[in-house]
Amino acid sequence: MKKKWILRVLALLLVLTLVPMCAVRSLVFPGAQPGGCSPDTKYGHTEQYTAFTMQDGTVLRGWLFNRGPNAPLVVLYGGNSINAGDFSDYADEDTTRSYLLVNYRGYGSSEGEPSEKDIVADSCAVLDQAKEKLGKPSATTLVGFSIGTGVAMQVAAAKNPDKLVLICPFDSLVNVACDFIPAVPNTVVIDKFISTDYAPKITCDVAILRADQDEIVLPPRTDALRESFNRPVTEKTFHATHNTIFNAEGFHDAFFSELR
Repeated sequence: MKKKWILRVLALLLVLTLVPMCAVRSLVFPGAQPGGCSPDTKYGHTEQYTAFTMQDGTVLRGWLFNRGPNAPLVVLYGGNSINAGDFSDYADEDTTRSYLLVNYRGYGSSEGEPSEKDIVADSCAVLDQAKEKLGKPSATTLVGFSIGTGVAMQVAAAKNPDKLVLICPFDSLVNVACDFIPAVPNTVVIDKFISTDYAPKITCDVAILRADQDEIVLPPRTDALRESFNRPVTEKTFHATHNTIFNAEGFHDAFFSELR
Protein backbone atom coordinates (compact mmCIF):
# COMPACT_ATOMS: atom_id res chain seq x y z
CA MET A 1 0.00 0.00 0.00
CA LYS A 2 2.79 2.41 0.93
CA LYS A 3 4.58 1.66 -2.33
CA LYS A 4 1.44 2.42 -4.38
CA TRP A 5 1.00 5.73 -2.52
CA ILE A 6 4.59 6.72 -3.26
CA LEU A 7 4.15 5.88 -6.96
CA ARG A 8 0.98 7.97 -7.13
CA VAL A 9 2.74 10.94 -5.55
CA LEU A 10 5.65 10.60 -7.99
CA ALA A 11 3.22 10.39 -10.92
CA LEU A 12 1.43 13.52 -9.74
CA LEU A 13 4.72 15.39 -9.39
CA LEU A 14 5.69 14.31 -12.90
CA VAL A 15 2.40 15.60 -14.31
CA LEU A 16 2.74 18.89 -12.45
CA THR A 17 6.22 19.27 -13.91
CA LEU A 18 5.48 18.21 -17.49
CA VAL A 19 2.28 20.17 -17.98
CA PRO A 20 3.90 23.60 -17.54
CA MET A 21 6.90 22.43 -19.57
CA CYS A 22 4.61 21.46 -22.46
CA ALA A 23 2.75 24.74 -22.11
CA VAL A 24 6.02 26.67 -22.27
CA ARG A 25 7.14 24.71 -25.34
CA SER A 26 3.90 25.62 -27.12
CA LEU A 27 4.65 29.27 -26.33
CA VAL A 28 8.23 28.97 -27.55
CA PHE A 29 7.14 27.37 -30.86
CA PRO A 30 3.63 28.71 -31.61
CA GLY A 31 4.28 28.32 -35.32
CA ALA A 32 4.08 24.55 -34.89
CA GLN A 33 0.51 24.79 -33.60
CA PRO A 34 -2.44 24.42 -36.05
CA GLY A 35 -2.66 27.69 -37.94
CA GLY A 36 0.44 28.95 -36.17
CA CYS A 37 2.16 30.08 -39.35
CA SER A 38 1.26 30.49 -43.01
CA PRO A 39 1.12 27.38 -45.23
CA ASP A 40 3.93 26.76 -47.69
CA THR A 41 1.52 27.07 -50.62
CA LYS A 42 1.19 30.80 -49.93
CA TYR A 43 4.69 31.49 -51.24
CA GLY A 44 4.80 29.67 -54.58
CA HIS A 45 8.34 29.23 -55.95
CA THR A 46 7.58 25.61 -56.81
CA GLU A 47 10.83 25.19 -58.75
CA GLN A 48 12.84 26.10 -55.65
CA TYR A 49 10.69 24.08 -53.24
CA THR A 50 12.87 21.36 -51.76
CA ALA A 51 12.65 18.49 -49.28
CA PHE A 52 15.46 17.53 -46.89
CA THR A 53 15.42 14.19 -45.09
CA MET A 54 16.94 14.10 -41.61
CA GLN A 55 18.80 11.16 -40.08
CA ASP A 56 15.71 10.03 -38.15
CA GLY A 57 13.58 10.07 -41.31
CA THR A 58 11.84 13.38 -40.60
CA VAL A 59 11.28 15.34 -43.80
CA LEU A 60 11.73 19.12 -43.70
CA ARG A 61 10.51 21.35 -46.51
CA GLY A 62 11.45 24.80 -47.72
CA TRP A 63 13.14 26.64 -50.56
CA LEU A 64 16.61 26.55 -52.05
CA PHE A 65 17.28 29.37 -54.51
CA ASN A 66 20.29 28.09 -56.47
CA ARG A 67 22.24 30.90 -58.14
CA GLY A 68 25.14 28.72 -59.26
CA PRO A 69 28.07 26.88 -57.67
CA ASN A 70 30.17 29.98 -57.05
CA ALA A 71 27.42 32.24 -55.70
CA PRO A 72 27.50 33.14 -52.00
CA LEU A 73 24.91 31.37 -49.83
CA VAL A 74 22.56 33.08 -47.37
CA VAL A 75 20.72 30.94 -44.81
CA LEU A 76 17.82 32.48 -42.88
CA TYR A 77 16.41 31.22 -39.57
CA GLY A 78 13.05 32.76 -38.70
CA GLY A 79 11.22 33.64 -35.53
CA ASN A 80 8.96 31.33 -33.57
CA SER A 81 5.80 31.99 -35.59
CA ILE A 82 7.32 32.59 -39.03
CA ASN A 83 7.16 30.41 -42.12
CA ALA A 84 10.59 30.46 -43.78
CA GLY A 85 8.83 31.52 -46.97
CA ASP A 86 8.33 34.96 -45.43
CA PHE A 87 11.94 35.65 -46.40
CA SER A 88 11.47 34.71 -50.05
CA ASP A 89 11.16 38.37 -51.06
CA TYR A 90 14.85 38.81 -50.23
CA ALA A 91 15.75 35.90 -52.48
CA ASP A 92 13.59 37.33 -55.26
CA GLU A 93 15.27 40.71 -55.05
CA ASP A 94 18.84 39.48 -54.72
CA THR A 95 19.68 37.15 -57.59
CA THR A 96 23.44 37.30 -56.97
CA ARG A 97 23.25 34.94 -53.98
CA SER A 98 21.77 31.52 -53.27
CA TYR A 99 19.19 31.49 -50.46
CA LEU A 100 18.22 28.61 -48.15
CA LEU A 101 14.84 28.94 -46.40
CA VAL A 102 13.73 25.76 -44.63
CA ASN A 103 10.95 25.42 -42.09
CA TYR A 104 11.61 24.09 -38.60
CA ARG A 105 10.01 20.80 -37.57
CA GLY A 106 6.25 21.23 -37.34
CA TYR A 107 6.31 24.50 -39.30
CA GLY A 108 4.70 24.84 -42.72
CA SER A 109 4.85 21.41 -44.36
CA SER A 110 7.85 20.18 -42.37
CA GLU A 111 7.20 17.03 -40.39
CA GLY A 112 7.83 16.40 -36.69
CA GLU A 113 7.65 18.46 -33.53
CA PRO A 114 10.13 21.23 -32.71
CA SER A 115 12.69 21.29 -29.93
CA GLU A 116 15.91 23.23 -29.55
CA LYS A 117 18.04 20.11 -29.90
CA ASP A 118 16.28 18.86 -33.03
CA ILE A 119 16.08 22.26 -34.73
CA VAL A 120 19.80 22.88 -34.30
CA ALA A 121 20.73 19.38 -35.47
CA ASP A 122 18.37 19.72 -38.43
CA SER A 123 19.78 23.12 -39.36
CA CYS A 124 23.33 21.76 -39.43
CA ALA A 125 22.26 18.79 -41.55
CA VAL A 126 20.22 20.94 -43.95
CA LEU A 127 23.16 23.30 -44.42
CA ASP A 128 25.42 20.37 -45.33
CA GLN A 129 22.85 18.97 -47.77
CA ALA A 130 22.26 22.36 -49.37
CA LYS A 131 25.98 22.89 -49.93
CA GLU A 132 26.16 19.52 -51.67
CA LYS A 133 23.33 20.55 -53.98
CA LEU A 134 24.91 23.95 -54.70
CA GLY A 135 28.50 22.89 -55.14
CA LYS A 136 30.87 25.14 -53.25
CA PRO A 137 29.41 28.54 -52.34
CA SER A 138 32.06 31.26 -52.36
CA ALA A 139 30.88 32.38 -48.90
CA THR A 140 28.16 31.53 -46.38
CA THR A 141 26.18 33.99 -44.28
CA LEU A 142 23.86 32.80 -41.53
CA VAL A 143 21.02 35.17 -40.62
CA GLY A 144 18.78 34.69 -37.60
CA PHE A 145 15.78 36.64 -36.37
CA SER A 146 14.49 36.48 -32.79
CA ILE A 147 14.52 32.82 -31.69
CA GLY A 148 16.26 32.12 -34.99
CA THR A 149 19.29 33.93 -33.60
CA GLY A 150 19.57 31.15 -31.03
CA VAL A 151 19.59 28.64 -33.88
CA ALA A 152 22.05 30.64 -35.98
CA MET A 153 24.44 31.01 -33.04
CA GLN A 154 24.70 27.26 -32.53
CA VAL A 155 24.99 26.47 -36.23
CA ALA A 156 27.71 29.13 -36.58
CA ALA A 157 29.65 27.63 -33.68
CA ALA A 158 29.49 24.21 -35.36
CA LYS A 159 29.88 25.12 -39.04
CA ASN A 160 32.17 28.17 -39.16
CA PRO A 161 30.39 30.38 -41.71
CA ASP A 162 31.92 33.53 -43.16
CA LYS A 163 29.42 35.90 -41.53
CA LEU A 164 26.74 35.83 -38.83
CA VAL A 165 23.92 38.40 -38.84
CA LEU A 166 21.68 38.52 -35.77
CA ILE A 167 18.39 40.43 -35.87
CA CYS A 168 16.87 41.20 -32.44
CA PRO A 169 19.07 38.64 -30.64
CA PHE A 170 19.12 37.67 -26.95
CA ASP A 171 21.53 36.09 -24.49
CA SER A 172 19.22 33.24 -23.43
CA LEU A 173 15.54 32.42 -23.69
CA VAL A 174 15.41 31.86 -19.93
CA ASN A 175 16.52 35.44 -19.33
CA VAL A 176 14.00 36.73 -21.87
CA ALA A 177 11.25 34.89 -19.97
CA CYS A 178 12.49 36.20 -16.61
CA ASP A 179 12.18 39.78 -17.86
CA PHE A 180 8.42 39.25 -17.90
CA ILE A 181 7.93 36.55 -15.28
CA PRO A 182 10.65 36.92 -12.62
CA ALA A 183 12.20 33.75 -11.21
CA VAL A 184 10.90 31.45 -13.95
CA PRO A 185 12.10 27.96 -12.93
CA ASN A 186 15.03 26.96 -15.09
CA THR A 187 13.61 23.44 -15.42
CA VAL A 188 10.36 24.71 -16.92
CA VAL A 189 12.04 26.38 -19.93
CA ILE A 190 13.32 23.25 -21.62
CA ASP A 191 14.41 25.00 -24.83
CA LYS A 192 16.85 27.46 -23.30
CA PHE A 193 18.81 28.73 -26.33
CA ILE A 194 21.70 30.00 -24.21
CA SER A 195 23.51 31.90 -26.96
CA THR A 196 26.18 33.26 -24.63
CA ASP A 197 27.55 29.71 -24.29
CA TYR A 198 28.30 29.65 -28.02
CA ALA A 199 29.51 33.21 -28.60
CA PRO A 200 33.14 32.50 -27.57
CA LYS A 201 33.27 29.64 -30.11
CA ILE A 202 32.32 31.82 -33.08
CA THR A 203 35.25 32.97 -35.22
CA CYS A 204 33.50 34.74 -38.11
CA ASP A 205 32.45 38.37 -38.42
CA VAL A 206 29.28 39.18 -36.48
CA ALA A 207 26.69 41.92 -37.00
CA ILE A 208 23.76 42.74 -34.71
CA LEU A 209 20.71 44.57 -36.04
CA ARG A 210 18.46 45.66 -33.18
CA ALA A 211 15.23 47.62 -32.62
CA ASP A 212 15.23 50.59 -30.27
CA GLN A 213 11.66 49.85 -29.14
CA ASP A 214 11.94 46.09 -28.89
CA GLU A 215 9.24 45.04 -26.45
CA ILE A 216 10.07 41.32 -26.52
CA VAL A 217 13.87 41.20 -26.39
CA LEU A 218 14.72 43.97 -23.95
CA PRO A 219 18.01 45.91 -24.34
CA PRO A 220 19.91 44.10 -21.54
CA ARG A 221 19.38 40.78 -23.33
CA THR A 222 21.03 42.00 -26.54
CA ASP A 223 23.74 43.86 -24.63
CA ALA A 224 24.66 40.72 -22.70
CA LEU A 225 24.98 38.70 -25.89
CA ARG A 226 27.13 41.33 -27.60
CA GLU A 227 29.50 41.43 -24.64
CA SER A 228 29.89 37.63 -24.64
CA PHE A 229 31.72 37.53 -27.99
CA ASN A 230 35.51 37.32 -28.00
CA ARG A 231 35.66 39.64 -31.00
CA PRO A 232 34.39 43.03 -32.14
CA VAL A 233 30.74 43.05 -33.16
CA THR A 234 29.18 45.48 -35.62
CA GLU A 235 25.91 46.88 -34.28
CA LYS A 236 23.17 48.94 -35.92
CA THR A 237 19.98 50.17 -34.26
CA PHE A 238 16.70 50.91 -36.02
CA HIS A 239 13.63 52.83 -34.91
CA ALA A 240 11.22 49.89 -34.65
CA THR A 241 9.60 47.30 -32.44
CA HIS A 242 10.55 43.62 -32.41
CA ASN A 243 8.26 42.63 -35.27
CA THR A 244 8.45 45.83 -37.33
CA ILE A 245 12.23 45.99 -37.69
CA PHE A 246 12.12 44.59 -41.24
CA ASN A 247 10.10 47.63 -42.31
CA ALA A 248 12.23 50.16 -40.42
CA GLU A 249 13.86 53.01 -42.28
CA GLY A 250 17.33 51.97 -43.43
CA PHE A 251 16.93 48.30 -42.52
CA HIS A 252 16.64 47.01 -46.08
CA ASP A 253 19.93 48.49 -47.22
CA ALA A 254 21.68 47.61 -43.96
CA PHE A 255 20.55 44.00 -44.24
CA PHE A 256 21.98 43.49 -47.73
CA SER A 257 25.16 45.36 -46.87
CA GLU A 258 25.92 42.84 -44.12
CA LEU A 259 25.72 39.76 -46.36
CA ARG A 260 28.83 38.15 -47.77
